[in-house]
Amino acid sequence: MTEEQAFERAMEIMSVADHHALRMFLIQYPTVVRWRDATNSTLLLNLFELPDDIQNRAKLARVLLVAGSQVNAQRNRQSPAPILSAIRSEQLDVVQTLLEFGANLRIQAHPSKGTVLDYAIELCKEKGNDSFFTTKLKELIYAYTGGKLS
Repeated sequence: MTEEQAFERAMEIMSVADHHALRMFLIQYPTVVRWRDATNSTLLLNLFELPDDIQNRAKLARVLLVAGSQVNAQRNRQSPAPILSAIRSEQLDVVQTLLEFGANLRIQAHPSKGTVLDYAIELCKEKGNDSFFTTKLKELIYAYTGGKLS
């Protein structure tokens, strides 16, 4: 199986949210986790292009990260890092998983809009302090950075 075929098969497994099958597949094809497709995307980046209702996204991310996926990978400087995609889609379990594996909150979110942390601060301001998402996001950022959102 070529790297491209292995990548496509891993995407198929991820699309049905089978983190156990993904783990077994990556044991057989360990290099595919760092391989980049024609769009310069990794499996971890493609995880955020799957439909929003996909189950086990945090478990899939954990399997990819344990297998060696780069937590701060980007297609290019203008594309979002996985942590930004997770925050945008309000997937707190994925945010936590990425932070556990060293996601960089100070990575550029967009060249003219500052860092992922700046984005998170603005998002929390927009949603207000009464939001469950805001409360949990602030807790996660504080837990992993020792800083506060203000």
